[in-house]
Amino acid sequence: MTLPRILPALFLLSVITSCHRAPIDLGRHFKGFDGAFVLRDLETGRTLRYNPERCAARFSPCSTFKLPHALIALDTGVASGPDHLLPFHPQRYPQVRGSWAEDHTLASALRTSAVWYFQETATGIGQTRMQRQLDRLAYGNRDIDGGLTDFWLDSSLAISPDEQVDFLTKLVRNELPFQRKHMQQVREMMVLERADGYTLHGKTGSDGQGLGWLVGYVQRGERVFVFAYNADLPDEKAGVKHRLGMVKAILRDLHVLPLLTPISYRALPLENESPGSP
Repeated sequence: MTLPRILPALFLLSVITSCHRAPIDLGRHFKGFDGAFVLRDLETGRTLRYNPERCAARFSPCSTFKLPHALIALDTGVASGPDHLLPFHPQRYPQVRGSWAEDHTLASALRTSAVWYFQETATGIGQTRMQRQLDRLAYGNRDIDGGLTDFWLDSSLAISPDEQVDFLTKLVRNELPFQRKHMQQVREMMVLERADGYTLHGKTGSDGQGLGWLVGYVQRGERVFVFAYNADLPDEKAGVKHRLGMVKAILRDLHVLPLLTPISYRALPLENESPGSP
């Protein structure tokens, strides 16, 4: 028997915070559109899911794939570190505009979601090494047949919110098959916000047609909460800042973030995930 979608969101907050509070209905954050949310407390191992069927369903990772992609680039030596600079060639990407249309480092390309940079590193990694690395990671369906420079962009590669949380859990715990130094570098490049008492790490992704991701984790001292947000968003809610605001509201409801959190975004991505788009 399939449970109604709303029931998993009505867990007591003690599932996450280990203290007794009233039940929270996360459905109010998804009014008018379909979405899913997964939160895992790494201290207790407990996991909360809103819309568990969608949490288990696979979607294109879009630019959230830049997290394993950055690890692979570092591991293979295609990128020497977060400051690895690639020059922008306008003749190669004539349709690229805005903040993407400039030289980028690995760190700046991850923050601004510059697709062309990762198309270049994918070419440097090559089909064989890329497939081998995704097999090592057991990342989603591991399918790169959609093309070496765009398999993660609404193409063949797919991953579920549950699998995103599993991947991030291993990243936080240094349990991925990569050097600890490289995992630490990627975690640092994920920082979106630092405030008194917590640090918010994350990576956005969008297919430009409504599908939106925000995956990451919150660190509060030694305690870590990993999350994945995935939704089919209407146009007025598809932007990065709106998506981050929705995720922070959920995290506040679950008492993972304090009730009053600052508005201090660090170089949030300018998204349109189509290859070569501005």
